[in-house]
Amino acid sequence: MFATLFVFILVLGLLVFAHELGHFLFARLFKVGVETFSLGFGPRLFGFKRGMTDYRVSAVPLGGYVKMVGEDPGDDISPEKAALSFSHKPVFVRAFIAAFGPLFNLLLALVIFWMMFQLGGLRIMSPVIEGVSEDSPAAVAGMEAQDTVLSINGKKVKDWSRMAELIANSNGRPLQVEVLRDEKVISFLILPDEVPGRNILGEAQTNYRIGVEGGQIRKPGPIEAFVYGSRETWEWVRLTGWFVSKMFTGTVPIKAMGGPIQIARETGRQARAGIVNLFYLVAVLSVNLALINLLPIPILDGGHLLFLAIEAIRKKPVSIKVREISTQVGLALLVGLMMVVFYNDFMRVRDSGNVIFVDDEKSSIAAHRLRLESAGKSMIQAGSVERILIFLEENPNEKVDAIILSQEQVSDIDEATRKIKELRPDIAIIAIAAEGHEEDLPDTPVISGLFAWLYHPLEHQDILGALEQARKEAQEKESVQAEQDNQ
Repeated sequence: MFATLFVFILVLGLLVFAHELGHFLFARLFKVGVETFSLGFGPRLFGFKRGMTDYRVSAVPLGGYVKMVGEDPGDDISPEKAALSFSHKPVFVRAFIAAFGPLFNLLLALVIFWMMFQLGGLRIMSPVIEGVSEDSPAAVAGMEAQDTVLSINGKKVKDWSRMAELIANSNGRPLQVEVLRDEKVISFLILPDEVPGRNILGEAQTNYRIGVEGGQIRKPGPIEAFVYGSRETWEWVRLTGWFVSKMFTGTVPIKAMGGPIQIARETGRQARAGIVNLFYLVAVLSVNLALINLLPIPILDGGHLLFLAIEAIRKKPVSIKVREISTQVGLALLVGLMMVVFYNDFMRVRDSGNVIFVDDEKSSIAAHRLRLESAGKSMIQAGSVERILIFLEENPNEKVDAIILSQEQVSDIDEATRKIKELRPDIAIIAIAAEGHEEDLPDTPVISGLFAWLYHPLEHQDILGALEQARKEAQEKESVQAEQDNQ
């Protein structure tokens, strides 16, 4: 508990420090006086003063602020301080200062992703084919294992993710695929298969595949790692913006929103999972903080930028009365939002439980992860069944609702289920069949007359319903066994 709280404060402090440092550095760059640089709100705990700036740590570690000279247009500024006043600077200067808080959060995310790619925390897969599914479009066309994909429809392919992106965006149109085999360039015309699926919000979508597997892991150089770090940052910017837009349209339920308690819990879990997981979470949270602050809501940086844009168009500042009313409305919105996220956090704690999954690619459960997390279920990724067993042995009192075993990652689900049930017979097991191999999994919920589990392809069944069904079947089987033992 205390370790989780400590890590949470450190993570939040890093995010806030990066944000406020952006404001501070650009305020000083444009010769705006800074009176206070605070990590946290409320009463001052400790700090020091250098020049005119009071650098402090305050009592409430849920944010921070930079107080600049003349930040409020209504401030009474003495003539000798006018040159240092924020409100006396040109519009573009004030816009730069307001924008560079969020931009420094994006910079922090970029640096973290860059270092993770450079040090091997994030992997890059080369477009080298390690397997071709039987009767798949790639097999019919003549592709073989160890082929290296060079281009698709004339677009160069440098890594597996780029190849997957080009296939996914094909819309089912034929693909001209060039590969390198035995130092010879060979070209294939491949028509992708259409596969029904869902996006991360559970919305139906069509996926396209050609039936290849593999990709060899390689370590990039510094410049290439920077490029991949930039891509990862942009991908999270895109995903966060898309997610926020879905919230406004009602596609994402309001209960999916999380607050400080949820962040603290997730930070603690990722810290226990390892330093790589923790830093990845920090980078993602930093992107989230940047985009949230850019929303055009008064008292946020986006609200300030909106007022400055209006001022630039009208050639005069927005009136103090309009700013005050807008700030009050913005504050009310934020207070209401905080009440919602705290309520959601409370409900998650009340209904909390863990769902562990073995699926390195995360694709099989991605479409339903949001549903599980909005229901208070924390997702824990394990690289193997052995890691799950170690986790269960080391954390015998940890509440675990279910374990999801993907057939793509676990070759013998029956044996894995038996081992898990020996340790924790109360845990429900949900098995996911690999595409085209549904018949390999039994359709009975009984294993060895006792262990209950459920085969269910996630594309066709709601994960929460499957979870509840699996848990109910497990409880019924345990009750039957208990009655038999008492007879």
